[in-house]
Amino acid sequence: LFRQRDERTFVSKPPRKQRQTSEVQLAKQERFLEAVDYAKEVLEDPSLKAEYEAAAKAKTRKVSAYALAVGDFLAPPTIHHIKTDGYKGVVGDKIKIRATDIFKVTKVEVRIQKADGSPLEAGSATLSGAHWIYTATAANPSLSGTKIIVQAYDLPENTTQKEFIL
Repeated sequence: LFRQRDERTFVSKPPRKQRQTSEVQLAKQERFLEAVDYAKEVLEDPSLKAEYEAAAKAKTRKVSAYALAVGDFLAPPTIHHIKTDGYKGVVGDKIKIRATDIFKVTKVEVRIQKADGSPLEAGSATLSGAHWIYTATAANPSLSGTKIIVQAYDLPENTTQKEFIL
């Protein structure tokens, strides 16, 4: 195939036939467009823009606030671990959660279910240093089979859930 550009002739391969876009590809394209819209909204909000710019500058690999916002939208938070050493079923016991995100985790919610699946308690954890701490509000006399369900949220409201059975 011969092409001409600025009075010069180039030889190139013929264009490949375009394949039909799959449902999965369309869904990913739509998600990316939503991420771009989110990043534009972030840059229009002065306080959010400043937060993302500060976080972008602190990254080892330099990125723009826009790229960080797009990445934040596309990537949900990660729950690394749920430490239940301090939970013995007594009111006031602590459950320690390590959750991170590309930008920041905005909230962590904890639900505790009895072995039969019935709810025992639920509430929000509080950030303390690098960990989120949940303080038990209800007594749980039988720990065996108790399920602890943790959900972490980031700024664009992505969520991740992790369960731990005692």
